[in-house]
Amino acid sequence: MRVWLAQDRLNETLEWVQQRGLDPDTQPTYVGALEYITLARTLVAQERYDHATRLLERLLEPAEAGAHITRAIKILMLQALAFQAEGELAQAMAPLERALNLAEPGGFFRIFVDESPPMARLLYEAVTRGIAGHGPAAQYARRLLAAFPVAESEQTAPSRKQAPPNLN
Repeated sequence: MRVWLAQDRLNETLEWVQQRGLDPDTQPTYVGALEYITLARTLVAQERYDHATRLLERLLEPAEAGAHITRAIKILMLQALAFQAEGELAQAMAPLERALNLAEPGGFFRIFVDESPPMARLLYEAVTRGIAGHGPAAQYARRLLAAFPVAESEQTAPSRKQAPPNLN
């Protein structure tokens, strides 16, 4: 799925979604949550941002309630990336800040870097906008930006419509 989305092979992705019987309006189960995270990525690729963000919100509640920190971070990042892709940078900052606050104590780096240039741009925006002032989230955002490969960090100029990378 990640490869197909990265290669803009949306038709194969949609076929997979259909075969799995995934529907953004269905309440996902814990076991199926990863598939629904992939569905959210697919919805963003289709520019169905409202469906993606609503689905991610439903996925976030059980992840947080069950203290599944890695999953919660991933969901919050995807929410932020979906808002960014929609051109709603102000809305993207709240879930990004939550993700950063959850990630910082555990030293989560790879999960952010795997999101490639869109995440680098979003982190750059967060630092530029001064999210959380000079608190842990802002400091962590700076540390994460330094972890991106040079080629990606040079591409951090914000863009209006940028879909999240197709990684899950």
